Amino acid sequence: MTTEYDSREALDLLSRAADELNPDRNLREDAGTRLLEQFQEQLNGEAGFVTERDIRTGGVWLALPGVGKVKVAHISNGDFKIYSSESGPAADLRFVYNALEKRLEALDRDEYTRPLPGQPDQRRSALAVLVESAIEGLRPADSLPASDTQ
Repeated sequence: MTTEYDSREALDLLSRAADELNPDRNLREDAGTRLLEQFQEQLNGEAGFVTERDIRTGGVWLALPGVGKVKVAHISNGDFKIYSSESGPAADLRFVYNALEKRLEALDRDEYTRPLPGQPDQRRSALAVLVESAIEGLRPADSLPASDTQ
């Protein structure tokens, strides 16, 4: 009798092997492109922020009118870079590819979810990490978030 965990692990192994053994399929690259599209489409207009595609370079600007803007760029193979309009490059981000879910995930574990018995801990959302890094890129270099000053 197989369990969901057995099937999940087996499918994960097959997906990783297909990605690794077939050089014509660049699933990490496709996942990075989808993540950037998700960043632009889902965040536009949220909490006063505006997103805009940079046609020239392919990145996406995230702006808070009256405060500033940062650019999120998909460099290659699922790697991203955050650029501050004030100070240039602000952060390099690397994600892991979840072959089973066909998406990028953060390297660190998600503290907001509880692990399910028999399943590995979930990783943080790549979208959340992009947003977190973009917000840091909007902050002046000499300022700290309010939670860090107490």
